Amino acid sequence: PVPKDSDRGLLRLQSACRVAEELGDPVRDELVGLYINSRLDDFDAAFDDDPTLASWAQKRYAWIRRDVQYFSERGWAGVFPDAWTVCPRMCRAVMEAMRAKIVRTLTRSKVDVDLMLLTLQSTVEFEGEMDKTFEGLRRANEDDGAPEDSVPRFEGLVSACFEPHMGAFLESEDKALTELIDSLMMDETWTVDAASPVLKSSQELFLQIKKSILRSSKFTRGSTFFKMHEVYKKHLRRYASLLGKRLPQKPILFGYAAQQFDKTATLTAADMAARKEGWHREVAVVCAILGTCQYCAETTEQLCDTIKNKAQAQFVEQIDLGQEKDEFFAVASNGVRTIVRFIEPRFDVCFLAVNAKSLNALTSVGDVSKYTETLEMLLDNCLTFILPLLTDAHERYFFERLASVAFFRYQTAIFNCRGLSITAIQQLLLDCNELHTLLSKAPSLKGKSSIKSNVARGMYQTIVDTESRKLSMLLKVLLCDKSTIIETYLAVAPSNSSHELRRLLEVKGFSTAVITDLMIAYSNKLGDAYRADPTPPPAHLALSPAGGAVYGGEGAGAVAVSGPKAQRVEEVAMEQVFSFFSKIQNIPSNLPHL
Repeated sequence: PVPKDSDRGLLRLQSACRVAEELGDPVRDELVGLYINSRLDDFDAAFDDDPTLASWAQKRYAWIRRDVQYFSERGWAGVFPDAWTVCPRMCRAVMEAMRAKIVRTLTRSKVDVDLMLLTLQSTVEFEGEMDKTFEGLRRANEDDGAPEDSVPRFEGLVSACFEPHMGAFLESEDKALTELIDSLMMDETWTVDAASPVLKSSQELFLQIKKSILRSSKFTRGSTFFKMHEVYKKHLRRYASLLGKRLPQKPILFGYAAQQFDKTATLTAADMAARKEGWHREVAVVCAILGTCQYCAETTEQLCDTIKNKAQAQFVEQIDLGQEKDEFFAVASNGVRTIVRFIEPRFDVCFLAVNAKSLNALTSVGDVSKYTETLEMLLDNCLTFILPLLTDAHERYFFERLASVAFFRYQTAIFNCRGLSITAIQQLLLDCNELHTLLSKAPSLKGKSSIKSNVARGMYQTIVDTESRKLSMLLKVLLCDKSTIIETYLAVAPSNSSHELRRLLEVKGFSTAVITDLMIAYSNKLGDAYRADPTPPPAHLALSPAGGAVYGGEGAGAVAVSGPKAQRVEEVAMEQVFSFFSKIQNIPSNLPHL
């Protein structure tokens, strides 16, 4: 029934509604139900066919819009009290009928993905439009004390029925990102410049993911959107893995390092030049990957916030890209180790001079050894090329790693010596002090500090001091004779390792019988039964008997880094070592110590 366009007709209908209001909820609900059923009949009459989704939703949403407009223009808004919320209830009833038909269509036959997404997008937009249309009525009713749900909400009313059928959309997006990454990695040049310090593939990947988020959020913010975020996680991890696989597995040897450690081929001058160029190229690639990983980690965090802002509330707590962010940090960490691994042969070239023959030939402790000057020059050349390519975020870890590896390689070279004289050990102590000085100033070799933060620089200096102090204490243990070496080692050694002690005794040149007796004494001092510790150091960290480094394989140069000791422990250790040293003869009073 349609009211006459006359004041008399409207007044009569308004009066009837007042009577129904007084008669109670059953009569009012029956009257409202009659009106809603009449609109449903008209809706079914207008669309009595059994169509596909093509243009289907758009026509029906247009019908509902006209009916809402009709409700106001023809006077029905003045007939029914606002508290009855007739118009939004009518819209909800029609949309529920639509939902039932859409479910039957989606279930009965296979629907084209693009067509389904187009229908879903128009549905989501219409639901938002209806919520906005009735927002004023909703606030007015709530101000009058009506229940919060007196005006129905429309978000997800119809669009939710698409959720079980969105698997095809997820597969489509998954396939598109897979093909995108494959294409990006195939076309990647692995070079960066000042204008764009990250790899182009990373920027393009995040751009496409952001577009996918915007596209997905137009269709759904529920379970399908949450599953879509898991697709993003998968491809971020895959991209991080591909970046990690591009890191060089072995350092490129050239110059004197190649002559000493690469015995597989005879290298010409052209070969050396090509290797040097390859060294610079690969280090530049690693630095580009480092900058890219930093960018990806930061952008991943922003991406997580974007996804949370668009997801429904019940999914927000489950959305987490922390693992993917850590994947990029892990690749960056491995990249820093790779750069240090490329520098490591330079250390070994310099430390070839640390051998018993040349050291025992010394008759007195003179100036610092020549190899420390060579090391400074080689470091300067390396850092001049590397530092401009490193981001601030990775410089501190790079220098910390560099210092730890330098001291470890120096210690390894010393441990490969046998029968060192007191003069040789004193010279090594002096050289250790010089190495400490060199590494302390390494971030500022060009007169400009590479580690910007005072806190970070302090942490780096702590590592240099700790590693240098540890090695100098071991050298001072070597100055002891057979009667005091065990007590001194127990007092000052940072690690108290039976394997380390055995190596020290071998460096001293003691016989096997003497070493066995001393190891038993060491065990007794600890209160444990003596157990031999024949485990050799890892092969990739050992120097060959001739003094050459053994390279190859993943993890070459991956050394254990001892953390800084507590200040009080260091003070007590120093007090103990000087107490023991005061009992030892023939130690010069001007012996350098750290």
